[in-house]
Amino acid sequence: MARLVQHAWRGNVRELENVIRRLVVLEGEQAIDGLMSGHGGAVAASRAFDHESLRAVARRGAQEAECRALQEVLDGVGWNRAEAARILKVSYKTLLNKIGECRLQRMSRV
Repeated sequence: MARLVQHAWRGNVRELENVIRRLVVLEGEQAIDGLMSGHGGAVAASRAFDHESLRAVARRGAQEAECRALQEVLDGVGWNRAEAARILKVSYKTLLNKIGECRLQRMSRV
């Protein structure tokens, strides 16, 4: 947050908005460093999101977070899908659909 406050915003409010959108998608300090470096990162981010609505960015970010959470739960229960469905409080069929949507695969045992 301090980096955002200290940055000299040469663009308009849209530049800040685009940086925030990018942070939602990329998550973390490396996103701030990349966007606010002296290499035009914020300008590049602004161009990248010119044609994407905030709703679309949020939807994509939520889907990516859901897939990560699903992967973590499945890995945590040794890919016991019935147990994962119980933990996530979704039906077994919904869990299978989400696994397919996220294209998740169990890592093969060696």
